[in-house]
Amino acid sequence: MKAVELLSLLVRAVAAGPVAADDALPKGEPGEVRWLGEQRKVVRDGDLTGRVDLTALAKRPHLYAVGPLEGLKGEVTVWDGKASLARWEAGKVVTTEEFKGKACFLVYAQVPTWTESKLPAGLDKPDDLEADIFLEARKAGVPTDRPFPFLLRGTAQKVKLHILNKTDNAPHNPEEHAKVKVPVVLEGREVDVIGFYSKKHAGVFTHHDSYVHMHALTADGKVSGHVDQLSPGAEMRLYLPVAADPPR
Repeated sequence: MKAVELLSLLVRAVAAGPVAADDALPKGEPGEVRWLGEQRKVVRDGDLTGRVDLTALAKRPHLYAVGPLEGLKGEVTVWDGKASLARWEAGKVVTTEEFKGKACFLVYAQVPTWTESKLPAGLDKPDDLEADIFLEARKAGVPTDRPFPFLLRGTAQKVKLHILNKTDNAPHNPEEHAKVKVPVVLEGREVDVIGFYSKKHAGVFTHHDSYVHMHALTADGKVSGHVDQLSPGAEMRLYLPVAADPPR
């Protein structure tokens, strides 16, 4: 292969962003959002391969991460370096704290320090919540022209979750994807929510109709999963990564 062609391939690879890998989890700057694999490869293309070895996450301090388990047999949630792998077994959610198995794709960040903000009342619609997260991030000096992580903590009015639970080997597509989601509803529960915000990564790690990808974990650790809809309670707090160079 000519040197010019090789250079061209390398440039395209870098421009495309992180790529899937079985044994590597590229490090970023504190608060930088990174990802391995892509959501559209799973949902649209039906590639359910495990591309991220979860053992690679175990020694990362202050790691926050979300994604689906290999084969769509559960959900991966990592809160401050602690794993919660959720599966649907015998009619209920079962969680484990082992960094074991693989994820089809993963979005993650290492955040050592967060700043707290209070959410306004009446954020019952997903669009309202997303808009407020964006506005509060700008106020806090978080660069909103690129992906950023956030947390929500407190007692939620209602959280609608799902756990992926594919039980067959049939070809996968968007219609089948909807069928393998097991719904779980939490009301008045204390939860920790991990989220990643971006207006530019639909199909990569957010859905086409949302700027956020969120997972929730109950305070007792017994339930975790992908958030479909969240109605925050009056005392819920928003946490944003501390800006490296806050506005003056």
